Amino acid sequence: MKAVGIIAEFNPFHNGHRFILNHAKHKSQAEVLIVVMSGNFLQRGEPALINKWRRTQAALANGADLVIELPFTAATESAENFARGGVQLLHDLHCDTLCFGTEDGDSIPYEALAVFYQQETARFDDLIQERLAEHYTYPNALTAAWEALTHDTWPNINFRQPNILLGLQYAIANQLGNHPMQLLPLNRIGAQHSDEHIAHEAFASGTAIRSRVLEGHDITAFIPENTQQLVTEATKHTWADYWPLLHYQLLLQSPAQLSLYHGISEGIEYRLINAAKKANSFSEWLSLVKTKRYTVNRIQRMALNILMQHTEADFQLQQQKTYHHLLGMSTTGQAYLKQSKKTRSFPVVATFSKAPPGYTFVDEKATALYQLPFKKVSANDYTHPPIRIEL
Repeated sequence: MKAVGIIAEFNPFHNGHRFILNHAKHKSQAEVLIVVMSGNFLQRGEPALINKWRRTQAALANGADLVIELPFTAATESAENFARGGVQLLHDLHCDTLCFGTEDGDSIPYEALAVFYQQETARFDDLIQERLAEHYTYPNALTAAWEALTHDTWPNINFRQPNILLGLQYAIANQLGNHPMQLLPLNRIGAQHSDEHIAHEAFASGTAIRSRVLEGHDITAFIPENTQQLVTEATKHTWADYWPLLHYQLLLQSPAQLSLYHGISEGIEYRLINAAKKANSFSEWLSLVKTKRYTVNRIQRMALNILMQHTEADFQLQQQKTYHHLLGMSTTGQAYLKQSKKTRSFPVVATFSKAPPGYTFVDEKATALYQLPFKKVSANDYTHPPIRIEL
């Protein structure tokens, strides 16, 4: 069976996601649609508004055949590591096509740009380091490097669009595989990823929808009808729920202890602690820590690693323990898993109780952390089976 893959967060699942799922399968002419989806924490370093099981249900109800969890150590990383983690899982599942939403998808030569990057990696690295020395954030330094090195050949590409940069990271990661997938960029419909305002009657960004949910406004126009209840009845998670836990850890631990955690270096640990002594809320703490060099997303990822007590050693160890956590499947997806059983390198884990030793310890902590602020503990990964739908 031919398979098309998508790497996503679905935070929450909305009409734009349904559009991409439908068009991915149609345009690729694939029989199987595989979604690699972030778990309960996301690339911006924030908790998912709704837990991964509800988001899995939404994906399956709207055309996905397999939903595989993107592990914490990839899901909460930079765009480069996020893309590499997702692509690696799709490669292992022998996916034929990778589909992603982007701006100007028809006109951007992603494969050619990925090859160019591989050929010029040293020049990219030098330019990025120069910009970092000028106090650019890493995303801005990367954007500046792309603009400088590609201007003569590709002068009309807007590298300041985050979806274009993420698409490039997908393309670069794809080139590293033994059997690269065909790339299928689809033009995004309606709002951009981080747009806070709603300017289309059916398509709004995840950012705008989350804001409306938390403000108590109606979102039914922007969510597929078959998944609206999954959103409206769910417990909602935001950083405000985790602030007491983070605040305590920041006041409890020393700078030396914080420096052991993944992503915390260059003396930022002192700033994290000093801000915690003054802040009364998570948003206030963020504003005190943020600098020209340290973006909100980067600080939020540090905060997650503090709560997880996720050390650099943990991160490096987990890179050697890649696995497929199966969140959900259709009958077609189940048949595809059976077909690819002999050619996969990574184990498929249905429940953590059946996982090989040492593979799931980081994701176990992530699930425990996600539930910690709430009195009602939802089903855990040790006992929750994959969601199945009959199609």
